[in-house]
Amino acid sequence: MVGVMRDGQIRLPRPGLRLTRDDELMLLARPDAYRALEALLSLPELR
Repeated sequence: MVGVMRDGQIRLPRPGLRLTRDDELMLLARPDAYRALEALLSLPELR
């Protein structure tokens, strides 16, 4: 699941939510699910 970090808060995406230049996308997952995703994806900033 992906969240949007805006103004220090993580928000879940919803229809009509427009990303701004200052928004950051956050991967939200349980630690075990995150490890499984990390093994499948190439995410250089996380390694």
